[in-house]
Amino acid sequence: MAESDSDTVRALLISGRPATSRWTGLELRSALVRRLREGHLTEADLLRGLDKLSRDMQDVELVDVTSDVLDRAGGLLVAHRLRSGDAVQLASCLVFGNRLGQPVEFVCFDQRLNAAAKAEGCPLVLAGV
Repeated sequence: MAESDSDTVRALLISGRPATSRWTGLELRSALVRRLREGHLTEADLLRGLDKLSRDMQDVELVDVTSDVLDRAGGLLVAHRLRSGDAVQLASCLVFGNRLGQPVEFVCFDQRLNAAAKAEGCPLVLAGV
């Protein structure tokens, strides 16, 4: 689905091997279904979108939603007043960085989530957003 920042995201995806929370697939499926429900997509559009999403997710390093991620997310949502899904995304980045032994760049278009990521020591790719 084309969005206003699609070109930016495409460029970032081809610049390296991206990683994201396994939760992302669920969030994106939810967004597609919401667009169908609201009349912005046809059933055929939904099926094409779900198929493309499934293929795209094969090229992404997935961070499982483990108890470590959920525990970290719980603290993050309180500390930074985040929504639960946003807290899971940030916690996944932080846990993945800990596993790698170095901070992981955080890519997000949400100012509140970017501020929380910066406060947690994540280098921001889209800091001006």
